[in-house]
Amino acid sequence: MEPVREWGTWLWPETEPIEVVDDNGHQRFLCFDEITGRYWEFGTRDGPQGSGLTAIYLDKMTPYGGAEIPCDVRIKELTGPQEHRSLEHVENHWYIRPNKPENKGNPAYNAYGYRQAFYLDSYGYIDGIQTEKARTKEVPDNGDLCYDRKLDCRRLIMGFYTSTSEFKVAKADCYINVKDMAGIRSERTMKEWTWQAEVENMFLWVTRGYQPLLNRATNVLCTGNTTPW
Repeated sequence: MEPVREWGTWLWPETEPIEVVDDNGHQRFLCFDEITGRYWEFGTRDGPQGSGLTAIYLDKMTPYGGAEIPCDVRIKELTGPQEHRSLEHVENHWYIRPNKPENKGNPAYNAYGYRQAFYLDSYGYIDGIQTEKARTKEVPDNGDLCYDRKLDCRRLIMGFYTSTSEFKVAKADCYINVKDMAGIRSERTMKEWTWQAEVENMFLWVTRGYQPLLNRATNVLCTGNTTPW
């Protein structure tokens, strides 16, 4: 369960969770806590009957009473396919589902099957700078959440933050427009124009014929001798 390793009180640098096997042959997962100096058990599934394994979605249950585990989810960074292209964010869709729909009606959960304190903040990173968050408190158990704030940048990361765990991400869609912008020119005239100007303003224009040393640009005979090829 990845969110427990992101909780602010866990050991830094991060330590990998360890897996142990109890006397009944069931796997159990432990993680070391830097404040208490103890290993704490956490699990994400209910074990078979009599195993004592239950899914835990709170941090440090006993003797501290447990705390909700927030989550931070981000999608892959989007960039323009070429150097001079920028991105315009159109809209983003998050398809969030409760981990167990049967939790609807349970006192610890809301009407949609999420934990009572559950809310979702959508945000983006534009060129590495985080935008303001848009909060949704009533997250449905079907359909999607739409984030349609206009963002212009060259690098875009979309993500969301939740106040609790025990949910699923069924799908994530991000729609963008790619805009092509010309780069800044290092010269004020184009290469073709410069070349044409040099050809037009010839200093000496000679050619084959009876008088090969005749400068046909000025109609003046040049001095010197010609050597046949």
